[in-house]
Amino acid sequence: MTSMLDAVVVGAGPNGLTAAAELARRGFAVEVHEAHDTVGGGARTEELTLPGFRHDPCSAVHPLGIGSPAFRAMPLARHGLQWLHPEVDLAHPFPDGTAAALTRSVGESAMTLGPADAGAYRRLVAPFTGRWDTLAADFLRTPWDGLPRDPYRLARFGLLGVQPATWVSRRFQ
Repeated sequence: MTSMLDAVVVGAGPNGLTAAAELARRGFAVEVHEAHDTVGGGARTEELTLPGFRHDPCSAVHPLGIGSPAFRAMPLARHGLQWLHPEVDLAHPFPDGTAAALTRSVGESAMTLGPADAGAYRRLVAPFTGRWDTLAADFLRTPWDGLPRDPYRLARFGLLGVQPATWVSRRFQ
């Protein structure tokens, strides 16, 4: 005899799994369906080209997941979740053979921009450096959770995010 379900979640990506876990935590009977052989959705890592060379087939913002209040509330590491961080998160090659690279280090990232732009990059990210936990909690929270902990920094971060690319390009050589 089949038991009745309260919810069926289609997709075992981060959002689907989080929704299913939260529903189950609240006592609902939940079933998750995934089309791929592995769970993780766009946040999974796969060897797509060369052996040992790992790719994120979809996700561009999965590093935000590590700061998610929902993910932090679940014992994911106990169940095998391991966040992988590449040495270089992204890079942009230039015609002269050099490249600008974004890493987890502000200093390393700034050095790849060269001496003329390293300072501009440091000034751009300085208001947010070392404040990730507060900033992430503010922009990942729901509106009914009260006021942001740092509304000024949250507004500053948001305003930078909506600027056109030309605004950013004027700050660099």
